[in-house]
Amino acid sequence: MAYFLKKTNNKKGTYLQIYESYYDPERKAGAHRSYRPIGYVHELQATGIEDPISFFKDEVQKLNQEFRDKKQSEKYRQISEESPEKFLGYFPLKNLNDSLGCKKYIDLMQTATDRKTHCNIQSKAC
Repeated sequence: MAYFLKKTNNKKGTYLQIYESYYDPERKAGAHRSYRPIGYVHELQATGIEDPISFFKDEVQKLNQEFRDKKQSEKYRQISEESPEKFLGYFPLKNLNDSLGCKKYIDLMQTATDRKTHCNIQSKAC
């Protein structure tokens, strides 16, 4: 997304608007929408802004810089209070189960009792 100053020449004068560019996933192309209407140049000059075009170009540059800074800060990885080991899933248990050879002993118990249990960590039945 980026911002730009749109200047439209009408019969009444030059009309200024700040537009933002963004990606539209429905059309799978870039699109623009009005971020903020500013007004006519001669009306802005009457309010006290000598050169409205350069004034609002600077404002657009500030908006673009803020957007870039915000986007860059979101890219940085946030350190959380939670331990990453919490999100390992069943892999540590499966590794422990495989290294101890539990499946061999459980299979021996199944033949003696004729009871069918599956020592599969993924199905949470051991």
